Amino acid sequence: MGSNDFQPNRRLTTRAQARNALEDTVSQVRDRLCIFDDRGEFYGLDRRVFVDPIVQALREHPKMRVSIVLHDPRYLEVRGARLLEAIRSFSPRLEVHKTNSAVRAFAKGFVIADTMVVLRRPHFDAAVTVVDYAPEAVHQAAALFEELLANSEPASLASVTGL
Repeated sequence: MGSNDFQPNRRLTTRAQARNALEDTVSQVRDRLCIFDDRGEFYGLDRRVFVDPIVQALREHPKMRVSIVLHDPRYLEVRGARLLEAIRSFSPRLEVHKTNSAVRAFAKGFVIADTMVVLRRPHFDAAVTVVDYAPEAVHQAAALFEELLANSEPASLASVTGL
C-alpha cells in the first residue's frame, strides 16, 4: 500500500477493491498473515496474484507463517491448485484450517497482516471491506483469529493429501 493509504479506517465497496487491498497487504507481510473467510473465494485465494507473493515471502522470511481458517475449504480443493502446491512446499508455515460447528455461524471475515493492518468484512454476504490500521483493531482481530483457530482443525484438502 502507498503511504497515502495509511488512513486509520478506509471503506472499500467492491470485491475488486478488497482484492487489490489484500494483494497490496500480502506484498508487505514479513511475519504473519492470518485470513478468516467463509470459502476463500471472495478474496480469490486461488489466484496467482495472491499465491505468488506469499510463496516469495515464505522463501525470503524463514520464520513467516500464513494461517487460513475457512468455514468450507472445498472451493480451494477445486480451484486452488496453486495454493495447494504452495501448502505442500511450505507446510506447516502455510496452513489451512476448517472451522468446527461451534463457530460455523460466525459470518464476519477478516485478514490480519503482521501487526499493521486488518481488512474486515462486516458480513460474508456483503462486498464491503474496511481497511483498518488502528492498533486496537488489529489487536482485537488477532485475538478473535486465535479463538477461531482454536475452534478449527487442519483441513484435509484432497489435493494436498493425494486422496
